[in-house]
Amino acid sequence: MSRLGLCLTLFCLWLACLPQRLGNRLTRLDHAARVRRGDRGDGPLTAAVIAAGMVVIAVIVIAIIRAKATDITNHICTQTDQTTCP
Repeated sequence: MSRLGLCLTLFCLWLACLPQRLGNRLTRLDHAARVRRGDRGDGPLTAAVIAAGMVVIAVIVIAIIRAKATDITNHICTQTDQTTCP
């Protein structure tokens, strides 16, 4: 019985210390990850390429929308007689 009691006591102590040990391990892992990520930064070239790409896409979308709007406005019939409209 004393061996079982000893095993249960050690198990309870291990469970009691588990949250603290897990917390310490997670803190160490988080700190190590932050140190590794600290060496890498967002390069200004990357941000400039993304911004330029977004500007190019915006210009293309505006050109397409403007062409469609111009086409629609050119086909609006202003005649009083609707049969003469295309």
